[in-house]
Amino acid sequence: SAVDFVANVGLSANDGTTITAVVFNLDGQNLSVSNSSSTYNASWTPTANQFSGNHVLKVTATASNGTTDEKTYNFTLTCSGSNCPNQLPVITWNAPTSTIIYQSSLQTVPISVSATDTDGTIANVTITVNGSTHNMTAGANNTFTYNFLPTAYQAYPIVIKATDNVSGQKSLDKTITIATISNNRFIPLPDKVVLGYAHSWENAEATFLYFNQMVGTKFNVVAYAFIETVNRDGYTPVLTTNDNRYVTNGVFDRQLLKNDIQALRNSGVPVIVSIGGQNGHVVLENVAQKNTFVTGLKAIIDEFQFDGVDIDFEGGSMDFGAAGLTDFSYAGISAYPRLKNVVDAFKELKQHYGPGFILTAAPETFYVQVGYQSYAGTAGSFLPVLHNLRNELDLLMVQLYNSGPVGGLDNQNYFSATPNFVTSMTDMLLKGFNVSTTGFHFDALPPSKVVVALPACQRAAGTGYLAPSEVVKALDYLRFGTNFSGRTYTMQSGGPYPGLRGVMTWSVNWDAAASCASSYGFSNTLGNYFNGSPITSRINTNDVKGFIVENKLTVKTKESLIKQVSVYNLLGQLITQQSFMGDKNEVAVFDDYFNTKQIFIVKVVDKEEIVTEIKVY
Repeated sequence: SAVDFVANVGLSANDGTTITAVVFNLDGQNLSVSNSSSTYNASWTPTANQFSGNHVLKVTATASNGTTDEKTYNFTLTCSGSNCPNQLPVITWNAPTSTIIYQSSLQTVPISVSATDTDGTIANVTITVNGSTHNMTAGANNTFTYNFLPTAYQAYPIVIKATDNVSGQKSLDKTITIATISNNRFIPLPDKVVLGYAHSWENAEATFLYFNQMVGTKFNVVAYAFIETVNRDGYTPVLTTNDNRYVTNGVFDRQLLKNDIQALRNSGVPVIVSIGGQNGHVVLENVAQKNTFVTGLKAIIDEFQFDGVDIDFEGGSMDFGAAGLTDFSYAGISAYPRLKNVVDAFKELKQHYGPGFILTAAPETFYVQVGYQSYAGTAGSFLPVLHNLRNELDLLMVQLYNSGPVGGLDNQNYFSATPNFVTSMTDMLLKGFNVSTTGFHFDALPPSKVVVALPACQRAAGTGYLAPSEVVKALDYLRFGTNFSGRTYTMQSGGPYPGLRGVMTWSVNWDAAASCASSYGFSNTLGNYFNGSPITSRINTNDVKGFIVENKLTVKTKESLIKQVSVYNLLGQLITQQSFMGDKNEVAVFDDYFNTKQIFIVKVVDKEEIVTEIKVY
C-alpha cells in the first residue's frame, strides 16, 4: 500500500518571511507535494522491487529570503505476510568474465549466470541471443549455463531472463562481442588482475583441475605451470603435460589439452605459460642456446595458443654470473652472456608477437628487493633483467612468500605473512631504490605493472600465507592510504596508488581445495575487491551513495560516519581529497573539476576504517 511522508516546516522568526517551496526527494526522484498550513505531505506507492532495499528521503524547504533547510531520512522498506509483493529473482553474471572475446576461429563461448529467489524458487532461466531464445541448463549452486556458438565476428545482444515460481521475471542484458584476433590473436590483460597458476601435475591435496573447470571463477588470468628444459639442459624448452588426463584410445592426445586451454580462453581469460619453477632450469650460455630457447618457446606458444609467457626462474637459473655488474644498461650487460641472452630472448619474443603478447615475471624477493641491501651472488640478480625488460614487461609479481625477513626503504626488517611486509615490499617497486653499493638506481615501476603475489593458503607455500582480509588491509593502504591496526611501515614513495594492478596467487589448485583454507577463498575475496561492479565494498553496497550537482560532490552513508573522501579519475589520478571529523554521515566536497562531465571513482573511509569505493557520474 501507499506510504505517506509528512514534514512540518516552520520559520524561526516572525519577520514576514514565507515558505516558498518544499521538495520531497526520494532516491533522487521528486514526489508530488500537498500542504495544509505548516504540514506538508507526499505519498509513495512502492513497486515490488523496492522492498528490502535502502531508501533515502530528503526534504528541502526554501524561504522567501533565500535560506534553505534540509533533512534526510534513511529507511528500509520491509513486508511480511501473504499480501506482500513477490520478490523478483536476482541474476548474477558469472562468465565469460570479459564480454569481448578474441578468437582466431569461431569457437563455443560458455555462458554462466547465477539466479536466486529470496521468497520462492527459480522455475527456469532462458537466454535470448539475437532474437533466438533457449533454456539454460541448471547446475549446482543456482548456476545456469548455455554454450553459445557465434556465427560471425560481431556484437551479440544477450538477454538472460529468470522466472520464479509465481511467474515473476527479472532480466539481465549483456552484449558479447566476438572479435577476430587477425594479426594480434592474444586476449588482453584485464584492467585489474587476479592471476593464478594452474598445476600440470597431480597433487593429493591440491587436485588437478581442467582449464574448463576454471571458467566462471574469479581468476581472470591463468598461468600454465610449467615449461621446463629437456633433461635440464637449460635451453631446450618442453611443456610439462599431464598425459593421463588427456587420453584418446589409451594414448596422450595433445589436441585434448589444446581444446581444454581454449575453453578457458573462449571465456575471455588469457592463458599464459610459465617458464621455470622448481625444476625448470634455464641457463643460456651463448647465442646458439638462446636461439634454440626462443625457437622452442615460439613452437609451444603457437601450438597451444598461449597468450604470453611468465618468467619464473629460480635457483641456478638466477645465477647470471654478473655479481660484479655496476652498469645495468643494455650496453653494460653485454659483457655477461647469460644475462644478455635472457634479456635478448624475451625481447625477441615480444618483438615477434607484438604488443598484445603478455610478458610477466614472478621472481622471489631475494632476487629483487634484497638487492637494496646486497648485490652479490644471486642476491638482487634479477634487477638488471627487469631494468632491461621494463618496457616489454606487462606485470611484475614478486613472490611475497618463501622469504626470510627483508629490509624496507625505511631500513627496517619486515617479516612475511604480515600486511607490513606486503606494503613495504610493494612500496619498493613503486618508489625505486639504490642497488646496494653498485651506484645504480633501480627506477620505480608504474602501479599498472605491479601485482601483489601471495599463496592461496598455508599449505600452498612454506611461509608467507596471509588471510585475504589481511591482504585487503595492505591493499587499502597501498591503493588509498587507509590506515590499519598494527601498521608500522609508512610508504616512502608518496602514494596512494589506486592503479595497483591486482594480485597473483600460487595457485588455482590450492585455492580451489576446501581443505586449504576455504574453497576459492583467496580469489573470491580479492576478485570481488578488485573487480566488484559497480561498487567494490566490504560493507553493504547500498550504504554509500554519491551525487554531483555543479561543483559539489555529496556523499551519504546509511549509518557510518565519514572520515575521509578521496576522488580519482578513471586513470587513477587523485583529483581531490578531504578529511572530516567522523561525526556525520553526509558530507560535501567542492572542486571545480566536478564541472566536467565524466565518471569519478570515489573512495569513502568511515570511522571504523572501512573503505567503500563507488562510481559517481
